[in-house]
Amino acid sequence: MSYTGSPSTHITVGVLALQGAFHEHIVHLSRVEGVTAVPVRTPEQLACCSALVIPGGESTAIALGAIRGGLLEPLREWVRTGRPTWGTCAGMIMLAREATGGKKAQELIGGWDGRVGRNGWGSQIESFETPLSIPALSGEEPFPGVFIRAPVVERLFRTEELADLAPREPAKAGRREGEELEGVKLVQGQESGTSTPSDNPAAMPLPNLATYTKAEISSLPTNATRLAVAPPLPSSSTPRPPIEVIARLPDSVRPTATLPGPDADIVALKQGNIFVTAFHPELTRDRRLHEWWVRACVRGEEMSKKR
Repeated sequence: MSYTGSPSTHITVGVLALQGAFHEHIVHLSRVEGVTAVPVRTPEQLACCSALVIPGGESTAIALGAIRGGLLEPLREWVRTGRPTWGTCAGMIMLAREATGGKKAQELIGGWDGRVGRNGWGSQIESFETPLSIPALSGEEPFPGVFIRAPVVERLFRTEELADLAPREPAKAGRREGEELEGVKLVQGQESGTSTPSDNPAAMPLPNLATYTKAEISSLPTNATRLAVAPPLPSSSTPRPPIEVIARLPDSVRPTATLPGPDADIVALKQGNIFVTAFHPELTRDRRLHEWWVRACVRGEEMSKKR
């Protein structure tokens, strides 16, 4: 649900403050009219917010901090109930349905229907900046895209695939138990909030790995073949909201570390009340994206104008 109200109506936006660039997000949001930005470290603080930002940083560290602080399940429930949420870089990973590239067990929150690759554009030394065309923003100037160990969208799940992602029993999701998974190691997020790596690649099979050819899998780094999966969403007769692509990389930018796939150039997308960016808007002086997110995703003003 989006928070409705005029810009003069104050809303509280929380920024998950367990690790990463949370301070920078708070600074930007505090300059948006009608917004009070606060750090979130406890379930009680989360409950006081109208919207939430999960910042860039290290997704594994953020996940561990959420577990230790008793926040992981409240965050999952927050997303399940449709609360406005923005994930940047590591936050994009945390909100994904699936993620590859983790070195150890990784818990995900889930929220948008796709698979993302951690550090998909390469290591720290392969970080880069590039101007991005984002039509939703005010002004004609491109937005400065800052990519630091950025995740890459490996694929978006098609509508017809979502039925395979819906079962509450993860082992039933898409493949028969025991079916070979081309040597991919799996980390499965459980309803209990724990993850355990499997030494047997076929022990906990999941869907869609067949989209990688054997050659593509063999070309991936060893740690990129570990798959983390968010807990299944509750079954519902309501269709999943469509994915809207908000920004893509310009054609001239194709870092060599990019994983294969037609969706790899997507760097910002929105699905329902979930918004994610592979880059770091908080590390720039440009706050247009924060202003747009509050207006369009939190207050829902643009949707109201279209009715």
